[in-house]
Amino acid sequence: MLVSRLAAVVLASVLSSTCSTSKSTPTAPSTPTPDPPPDQSRFEPLGTRHYLTDENGNPTKMWAELVDIKPLRGSKVVTGPFSQQPDCSQVCYSVTISVGVDDPLSRLGGSFQAGFTRNVIGPGAPGSPGSAFNSGQSSWVCSVSTPINGSGECKAGPGAGPGGSTNFTTFEFVPRYLSVAGEYRHGTIPLTVTTGATNFEVDYQSSGDSSPVVPASGSWTGQTLQGRAVSFTVSGSRITRLSYQTEIRGANCLGTPALSGLPIDEAISGNSFAFSGSTDRQSFSISGTFLSSTSATGTLRVTVLDVGGACAGSSDTMWNASVQP
Repeated sequence: MLVSRLAAVVLASVLSSTCSTSKSTPTAPSTPTPDPPPDQSRFEPLGTRHYLTDENGNPTKMWAELVDIKPLRGSKVVTGPFSQQPDCSQVCYSVTISVGVDDPLSRLGGSFQAGFTRNVIGPGAPGSPGSAFNSGQSSWVCSVSTPINGSGECKAGPGAGPGGSTNFTTFEFVPRYLSVAGEYRHGTIPLTVTTGATNFEVDYQSSGDSSPVVPASGSWTGQTLQGRAVSFTVSGSRITRLSYQTEIRGANCLGTPALSGLPIDEAISGNSFAFSGSTDRQSFSISGTFLSSTSATGTLRVTVLDVGGACAGSSDTMWNASVQP
């Protein structure tokens, strides 16, 4: 009798559990909440005018204004190099900077270069504002010359036009500043050359995303910021040939030193290279970073010796290059 009652209780329990139904509302998959845009109030307003300062910290007559920049200052950015052409809606930048010279005694207008930097920069050497970017990690953005007592815009990004980087607008490192270096000539002959620099804080943060790169073997060609040719040959993980042209403004001369097809054997380490060399009349140092398997950017410094009537002096510039199909 006890067994029968226990069996009935168990059967009732089973029937109750199998016959009871509960209606539940389906839960939609959760969507990650995007990070809020960085607070721009901690940065100075766009359009704030900076006067470039000389090597002693004194303000010059040259000025720069950061008009527009994307991504927003303080954003997380993806750094290259990229093994293939990246999606520029995610990883590229665009920049607009206004520059000018407020000096009625200016004779040739101003010459300006801008670049992303890890650290603040000081002014470049006379006759070569690009040398300001040779200390510390930097990446050039654009260059522009302004008319006498006039202004101009230095742009980078889609449709930037002459003097702006349009094909290499990806971050190769996480920058803290957007820096501007400039020079202008003024006074009576012999003209005085004034150089200066300023820095706009951007304080980008790393997204933690990066990609490896293997540069394509073959002939790489491009231009310096001076509009002069630069080329080199990549063979596996080595640079095997180098050619370049550059401009040097001496005390009373303008020189265009060149190097053609110099055989070399220099290593590519990771995604970059750096080496130096010399001939009987000039010495050079060149560095480069491969932003993708087909594009690269870097710096070039050339010094011409006072030999055989050559226009002696030094030139610092930046270059971009891509592999030829």
